[in-house]
Amino acid sequence: MAKIAAVGLLLVFLSACFRKKTSISNLQDWLDKHYPSRFQVLSTSTDDAIRNLSFKVKNSLVAEKSNPLVQVKLKWDKRSPELNLTTGLVDTAFAQAQTYFQDAQDLLRKLKTHGFEKPVVSIRNGTASLLLFHEATEEYRQECLTKLETVFNSLPKTEEYDKEILLMEKAGEASIPGEILPISYFMDGQYLKQVVYRFQLPYNQDFIAEKVSDNWSFNTASDQFTASYEKAKTSAETWATQHYKPSYFLMEETEFEQLSEKPLRYQFKFAFTEKKQAEDSTVYVEPDGYFIVDFDMEKSKAIKIKVTKE
Repeated sequence: MAKIAAVGLLLVFLSACFRKKTSISNLQDWLDKHYPSRFQVLSTSTDDAIRNLSFKVKNSLVAEKSNPLVQVKLKWDKRSPELNLTTGLVDTAFAQAQTYFQDAQDLLRKLKTHGFEKPVVSIRNGTASLLLFHEATEEYRQECLTKLETVFNSLPKTEEYDKEILLMEKAGEASIPGEILPISYFMDGQYLKQVVYRFQLPYNQDFIAEKVSDNWSFNTASDQFTASYEKAKTSAETWATQHYKPSYFLMEETEFEQLSEKPLRYQFKFAFTEKKQAEDSTVYVEPDGYFIVDFDMEKSKAIKIKVTKE
C-alpha cells in the first residue's frame, strides 16, 4: 500500500509540473501559440490596478514582425487561462491596424503630390495626424489648411477619421523615425513638447479652410512655451529689482492666460510674498501680490510688466 501511495503522489507531482510548464502566463507565449512567429510584444504595462483590483491586468503594445509599423494595444489578464483573449479579437484589431497603415500610405502620397515638403503621417485610434516641421506663422497655418482642403476632398476614405495637424519645432525633425509613425511614437507623450500649434477637426465636420481656421491652438505643453515662461519670469525678476523696493520671495504659484491670437500674446502672473516662508511648511500661504507680465510669444519678449498687491 505504501508503494501504491508513493506512486500516486509521484504521478500527482509530475502532473502538476506538466501543467505548470504548459500553462501560458504572458502575452508573447499566447501569441506564439496561436500565431507562430507572427507578432512581437514591444512593451507591457499594468492596467489600472485600483479599478481592476489586481496588478495582473496588463496592456501590451504588439507589432507585426513583417511590418513593425502595424501595431495594436492589447489588454490581457494573467488570471485567465487564455489571458481573456481570443483569436477573433486579435484578428479584428490587426485588420484595423493594417487598414490604418494602408490609408496612411495613401495620405502620404497625396500630401506629397500637393506640395507638402517632408510630411509625416500617422493614423491611429480613428485619427489621421499630419506632422509638419516648419515655422508656425499665421500665413503658413492658413496655407496648410487651403492645401489640405484639396487633399482631404480628393481622398474620400479620410472622411471617417478625425483630423489633426501638428506644427512641430524644426529641431525635432531629426528625431522622427520615418514618414509613417506607429502608435509607439505617441505613447509616452514626449512628442507634445515639440508641438507648437495643434489643429483638430472631428470626422463629422467638413474640412473647409475658411471655416475651420479658428481650430488652431497654441500648445502650452511645448518646449517653446516653457522657454517663454522662463523668460517672462526672468523679466519679472529683473523688473522687480529696479521697481519694487520691499523684499519679496516668488512662490511656486503661477497663472497664465492668452491675451490675443494676432499677435500671439500671453499674460503670466507670478505670485510672491514679502515674508519668506519655511520650505517645509504645509500651511497654505496667501500671496501678497503678483508680478504681471504681458509677453509677446512671437517676438519672445516682455512688452509690459506691473505689480498688483492683494
